[in-house]
Amino acid sequence: MTIQRKPRLTHAKVHRLKRLLNMNYKVTEIAEELDIATSTIYDTYIPAGMPCIQDEKKHYWVNGQDFCEWAQQFVTTRQRKPKSMMASNQAFCTRCKTVIVVSSSRVSQANYNGIVRLSGRCSICNSKVSRFVKAKEYENDRAK
Repeated sequence: MTIQRKPRLTHAKVHRLKRLLNMNYKVTEIAEELDIATSTIYDTYIPAGMPCIQDEKKHYWVNGQDFCEWAQQFVTTRQRKPKSMMASNQAFCTRCKTVIVVSSSRVSQANYNGIVRLSGRCSICNSKVSRFVKAKEYENDRAK
């Protein structure tokens, strides 16, 4: 079972692609231009819909301008998830990849900026989680 990954195209890489001409390039040449491995192109870019042509010898060829237009469209249309605000008694578990309510939490003493460290255990996988919270917000949420 392979996980299909999305290409990591930044605006800087797309800007660099504007130098490509209206001609066919080898996958290795495109990889060199993007400063990535050729396996990354085969594993992520082609399954994501990169415009390419496969000849009778099973070699891939990429038109420079078509690839540049595809990359620009890919960067502008990708959607990022909006960040959600967590309550002061919640933390993000990096093992489960979920937001959890920290139960039996320990709170460190506030530092000079008024920030406390909230630490505890994940209720799902029992791993350690911690989060830095403003002391005023934590006290307000505890009072409610």
